[in-house]
This record gives sequence, structure tokens and C-alpha cells, in this order.
Amino acid sequence: MQEFKPTRELFGDRYNSVTTKMRKIRLLIVVAIILAMMMCFLMFFTLAYRVDKMNVGGSRFYSESQILDAAGLSQKSDMITFNAEKAESAIREACPYLHDVSVECDYPNTVKITVADETHLFYASTAQGYVVLSDELRVLEISDSKEAFLENGYMSITVPVIANAEVGKTIKAADGRDLSYATSFLSSVLDSRFGTEITSVDVSEKFNLSVQCGAHLLYFGSSSNMETKLSVAYQMVDEGVFSRYGSALCNVSDPSGATVRENVTVAPVQPAAQQPETTRSTSSNGAVG
Repeated sequence: MQEFKPTRELFGDRYNSVTTKMRKIRLLIVVAIILAMMMCFLMFFTLAYRVDKMNVGGSRFYSESQILDAAGLSQKSDMITFNAEKAESAIREACPYLHDVSVECDYPNTVKITVADETHLFYASTAQGYVVLSDELRVLEISDSKEAFLENGYMSITVPVIANAEVGKTIKAADGRDLSYATSFLSSVLDSRFGTEITSVDVSEKFNLSVQCGAHLLYFGSSSNMETKLSVAYQMVDEGVFSRYGSALCNVSDPSGATVRENVTVAPVQPAAQQPETTRSTSSNGAVG
């Protein structure tokens, strides 16, 4: 007996309708299978690439949990959706005392976060209160009191009148002046032999820059020719010139005619008899005469 098959000639439009529905059903079944496979793969990779190890280190200001919370990381996080760049930005914003932040993904299960604290911390008095600044003049904290900063040994810094202080942002002078002279000066003196002895810095005026090292004041004038100016100051220290004064004022703004005298603006640590001004001259190659 011949097998009966529905044909377009026998059933007309009904045949077309049934055929279309069957094609749609088959298509839906294929799509469902593909989606199910994709879900299986996604679940597999989500479970396989789940964060298992989180290595954090390098900060004395923030705990490991604070840094992980800022990065949005936990044992339930998955490596597939984790974005290292966004995590770095989030950590920097939440932890302003950090100078450097690095987030690396070591697949399949490890995230390594390396941070470095700001090493040189200053506090300044502003219209908004006391602000903590880095050596790049970035605002790290704003407070109504300076007591905690003094207790922690932060250096005092005098800056120009600033337009606004915002945590995480570099200060801007109210008069619009470029403060690159200040950061350049700070970089030079902090990296010098005097760096560990500095107690205060004055960068309020471009051509009246100075640092206080204990009882002694070093006046540099501008931030130009810093290598020669520091070299002259080093030689004066090595020759024991500073020790002749209870509180010395060393003026190296003109290194060819640098002078040292008693600093009457600061009370000497050890009272000493008034000493005459000591003058040092330098040759064109920077040697002290």
C-alpha cells in the first residue's frame, strides 16, 4: 500500500500553515538548545574562574579588607566580569593615601593587588581647614584639627592661597599661578641629604622658597639651579659651619656668595653667643672657596 503524504495540492492553505508552524517549532527547539548550551558554558566558566585567592599588600594606612572592599572583591567574585582597571580607579578614589595601585588578574583564580603609600606627607592650613598634601600637592585628607598630623610627624607646608581643596585632587592656586615650581622644589629637597631632617617647607612664593631642618633654616630663593645650591649647603654642613650657631640661617639663593648667620626669627635650641656672618663663594664649577 502506498504511504499517504499530505501535499499542497490536497490541503492547500492548511498545508502551508502546518508546515510553517512545524518550522517555527523546530527553530525554537534549536534556539532553546543553543541557549541551554550557552548557559551551561557560562555556569562552567563562572564556577571555574571564581576568585579563590586575593593577594593584597603594601599599605600602613589601609587594611586588606578596606582595599578589597574598595575594589569590589570577595570570594564570591568571578574573574570573567572583574575589571582590573575599574578596580584600580575605585581603590584610588576610596584610599587617597595610596601613591600607587596595581591590580593584576592571574587566571584562573587569583587577583593580586599591590599598593604603595605616599611617603612624604605635609599638612597645611587653608580656609577650609587643615589639609594633608602629598609631595605632588594632592589632597589626601581635610580636617578641622592638626593634632593628629603633628602626632604622626607630618611636615608643615606653607602654600599659596588655594581656590579649593578636594580629596584626591591636586590643589590649585586662587590666583591661577602654575604650582609646578613648588612640586619641583619639593622633589629636589626631599631627595637631598636634608630630606629626612625637614620639619617644614615654605612654597607660598615662587622666589622665596625655604625649608626648616630642625633649628636651621635653608633659604633657596627659587627652584632653579638646585643641584649647585644643595652642593654648597652640603659643604657648609660638612665643614661644621652650621654648628657655630644655635639656629642657623643658610642663604644659598646665590650659590656664588652663599652665607650663614644666626637666625633671629627662630629660637635657638641651644643658646649661643652671636656669631658673625659666614660667607662662602663658589667657582663656576660649583666648588666652594
